[in-house]
Amino acid sequence: MKARVERLCCLLVVVSALICLTLAMAESAFAENIDEGTTGTCKWELYKDGASTVLKISAKDPSVGGAMANYSSADAPWSKYREQVDKIEFSKVSNIGNYSFYNFTGISKVVIYGVQRIGNYAFAHCYNVAQINIYGDNCVIEDNAFAFCENVVMKEVVISGVKSIGDEAFEEVDCHNLILEEGIQSIGMGAFNNNEAVDALAIPYSCTSIGDNAFISCPELGRVFIMNPECTLKQYSFDKDYTTLFVYKNSTALDYAKQYGFTYYVIGDNGRYTLDLSKGEVKLSAAERFKSKDFLPLLTIEYIYVSKLISVKQEGNIEYLDLNNDGKSDVIVDESNSPTEVIFREDPKRSIGGDVKIIIPEEFEEYADENGIPYYGTFIFKLNKAVNPLYAKGKTASAKRSRTVTLKRSKVMTVKKNKGKLSFRMLKGNKKISINKKTGKITVKKGLKKKTYSVTVKVSAAGDKQYKAGSKKIKVKIRVK
Repeated sequence: MKARVERLCCLLVVVSALICLTLAMAESAFAENIDEGTTGTCKWELYKDGASTVLKISAKDPSVGGAMANYSSADAPWSKYREQVDKIEFSKVSNIGNYSFYNFTGISKVVIYGVQRIGNYAFAHCYNVAQINIYGDNCVIEDNAFAFCENVVMKEVVISGVKSIGDEAFEEVDCHNLILEEGIQSIGMGAFNNNEAVDALAIPYSCTSIGDNAFISCPELGRVFIMNPECTLKQYSFDKDYTTLFVYKNSTALDYAKQYGFTYYVIGDNGRYTLDLSKGEVKLSAAERFKSKDFLPLLTIEYIYVSKLISVKQEGNIEYLDLNNDGKSDVIVDESNSPTEVIFREDPKRSIGGDVKIIIPEEFEEYADENGIPYYGTFIFKLNKAVNPLYAKGKTASAKRSRTVTLKRSKVMTVKKNKGKLSFRMLKGNKKISINKKTGKITVKKGLKKKTYSVTVKVSAAGDKQYKAGSKKIKVKIRVK
């Protein structure tokens, strides 16, 4: 028995030792340092992080940030690892040098924060990148920085906090959503040429120039909205065979569209747009709003909010639009379900229906132009007809038994707020008491016994283009003396 216990104890010691050794080896493999060095005022390290091989670039002095050195072609000190690296990280890096990650075919995502410069060919020929997000600090993207990242059709490319985009910076980059945010002042020659996936685009108000061939050979690019009325364009900035331009009155983009034969629409030319909610809710994509034929409602709604043409009440991510400013919500705008989707629906308690027009007065045009706010002259919400607000209440009236009396409608009932023509019908009463179907006057024939008679009257309103027909049953009392 003692010997068996001793053998068991030995076995446990061996197993424990093996477990410790295995864990140590696993920990070593998890954080294995491969190489390191310096580049400009930054340092770099290459290491294994689980299944990933990470190249991390960090500022030597995080308090001031760091600038990487520039390289030519493939002579960066880490270039020999280009096929191994599948993840690149930056920490307090302000300047990404030329050719820094040229032809790094293993990376699938580029996300950059706080950078002020991305050098020539910095990420060029990174064929398998499927996501690009740039959140710069007044950043300059130089020529060919992301050119020929072409093997994957990206879902989106986000360019934010960027001042200028260089020549052919994103040539042959295919992406469905190209998001150019405010701050961009210039887009270089051929910057996005040969993007075969993007189908709609908004050029921000800050942009004042777009180079030749910037968006040429983009066969799906059907809609482009140019916000700055003074933005200058070259003859082949866009391809007239594919692209429709949305431009301002008296803008350089309008002159360009006319000169080179583009299909175009003028924002603010007393046009009209209808958002049809009558068959249920309408979903519009917020992130991809310029793709949809319905993108104008969102632009117009933004303007309507600012100009206070309608009343808006907000609760969290839901807005209640009072289209006729009567204190009751008519349309609900719901952004709570998805960060990329806006849902328009009728308020079931709305006070107005049918085709509800919001006509934007001409005096707002100057304000809109100055602030870069797009708008249409007439905007229509198409709603189901609203419930008729008809109000009816019976009264007590008196008549003498000795003669026939016709009582005015105001003497026997109160009727107001009706929409559409009124009609009246006696549902229950006495044969000697009748009602005029058109006027609501009640006639009491002579000879009735002295007492109070109760009659039931149906008051109906025919409705109109915005309100349904409606009716109310009321009791009228006739006191015969």
